[in-house]
Amino acid sequence: MTAKSQGGVTNSLNPVGRTRQGARHGRLGGDIGILCNNLLLLPQELLELVTGLLQCSDILTLRKCCQALKRISYSRPVWHRVFLACIGRTIPRPFFLPHPLHICTSAELEASVRMQECPRKATLASCEFRRGFRTEPKGPRVRARALLYPVPGGRYIIVADSDATLSYIDLHGKADPALVIRPFVPPPFAPTDPRSTSLRRWVTFDFASTQLRQPGIHHLSGFTLAIAISSLNGHSQVDIWKVDTNEGRDDDAESAHTPYWSARRVSSFKEAFFGTQSLKGFSLFGKHVAYTFETSYFHGIIIVDWEEADGVLDIDNLQRHYLMQPPALDISLLPDCRILALHECGYRDIARLHYWHRDGVMSRASPSKQRLEYIDRYVALGPMSAVGYSHRISSPFFTSDEVRIIIPSKEGVHGLRIPRESKRSEPCKHGEYMMTTLVAGNPDVSFATKWVYGHETAFSFLDVEDSKSILVMRYKWASVIQQITFCHF
Repeated sequence: MTAKSQGGVTNSLNPVGRTRQGARHGRLGGDIGILCNNLLLLPQELLELVTGLLQCSDILTLRKCCQALKRISYSRPVWHRVFLACIGRTIPRPFFLPHPLHICTSAELEASVRMQECPRKATLASCEFRRGFRTEPKGPRVRARALLYPVPGGRYIIVADSDATLSYIDLHGKADPALVIRPFVPPPFAPTDPRSTSLRRWVTFDFASTQLRQPGIHHLSGFTLAIAISSLNGHSQVDIWKVDTNEGRDDDAESAHTPYWSARRVSSFKEAFFGTQSLKGFSLFGKHVAYTFETSYFHGIIIVDWEEADGVLDIDNLQRHYLMQPPALDISLLPDCRILALHECGYRDIARLHYWHRDGVMSRASPSKQRLEYIDRYVALGPMSAVGYSHRISSPFFTSDEVRIIIPSKEGVHGLRIPRESKRSEPCKHGEYMMTTLVAGNPDVSFATKWVYGHETAFSFLDVEDSKSILVMRYKWASVIQQITFCHF
């Protein structure tokens, strides 16, 4: 015998009982289940269009509770639409897919979205590469003090060696059982060159400018980097390189092939000798490079247009913007001619936002000939505990209406939100800057060489008794201020 429900639907089971029983098995029941089955009568293109308008969490919930629409939740057109809706909004730029968008699989698009959208706890995990490293012929040997720089998106890691050689590691490569270290920027001097003696080097990257200029490209097609070198013989110079990743070929679709990166030097100029206290901060954005310069009689921030400075060999003929400030621990260039500087102030450090084009002084004279007054115009973004030199503030990340920067300290990892003035008709007010605690507690590890912070991931290179590892820390941004407990493993 069958029973007829109030809605006029004939069913052999009690709708209420079916709903309760189906809920225990992760299925929709009753009238809702019938509605779900009726949805399947619609064209698949229409279902994919509607599902693609949902948020990531809603699609994952739909996958668990509706068996009829589970297949649609794995559809590539769905995650294609979700990714395009999130990039630049909840997924800040720069962020790079492992491959060009048109050849990314549904699983790769889903993983990229879930990396940013799904909640998780802050953790510290050691990802040891037990299969080891392998260098290409004539490639560099990985040293314990090599610096590691993660590329946003998680596929590549850049290694900066002590002789200023830059190499990259493809974490998705499947063609070789070992992690291959491939050099793409050669050392500035040959080993027999006297200038290579006691060489000191600093490296900074600009991944954002290319993607901001080409918002329709979502893979790593190219980027810009700056290398500053100084040797004991008094030679100092700054080189700007443009890197083409040659990504997008058909044989790269399944991660079996690692694209061959090529780099060309687009600017090179000489600078006064970088002393031991100089270049604590080094930043590149667009066509400007900035670095801290400090001697016994001078300390401030120097900003140079590297396109105009190309080929300048006379340090007294280099056009600079001088921003006279107290000693800075680190700096980060921002859009709209702004620069974020982290200044020492007793037992606590202060983050200040400067308008360098407005408040800086233009001069071609070298720092040793400058006698400038300090500039007191800045926006104070709040004190924090002391920041160790083994930690660096991150490069900027961009959403549609704000700039995000990671600032580590002894109290934890902080996230700074700065409004984008180019999107506004009036200047920002002080209250619109927000400091968020992403990780509470000291994130330092005694044997880790140096942390490098990305938008939601931090990397550190580790070499203990020939056991090379990468330490990875994950944390989550939130729309409100939130304390997240730091975990040791």
